[in-house]
Amino acid sequence: MQLINLLVFLPLAPALTIAYHVPGLIVASLISSLPPLAYGLFIAIKKIHVNLDLKASLKIYIASFTSAIPIIVLLHIFPLNNILNMMINGPIFLLTYLILLPLTGVIHQSDLDNFKLMFSNLKI
Repeated sequence: MQLINLLVFLPLAPALTIAYHVPGLIVASLISSLPPLAYGLFIAIKKIHVNLDLKASLKIYIASFTSAIPIIVLLHIFPLNNILNMMINGPIFLLTYLILLPLTGVIHQSDLDNFKLMFSNLKI
């Protein structure tokens, strides 16, 4: 799968980097990661019989996108340096995301019970 990634990345990276500089390189990297992902998904569905839950995935994306909205607004109102932005906006995103997960039905009480069981034996 890394070969597929490389074969897509090699022609895209120079062209997009010349045209768009660093954002072009980032886009080339993102685009080149899609064919191996699709191939891996195809193999998982065919050989392992994995089922995709697109409804749950959509709910997760909606919760994540909705959690990012206050951050985008705050970034436009209060432009700060990068470290300060991460220190302030990171916890806001996390708190909003964790609140939205149960509200959108992504996470249930049984999931929380499983987390509690998994982390109960950890000694900090």
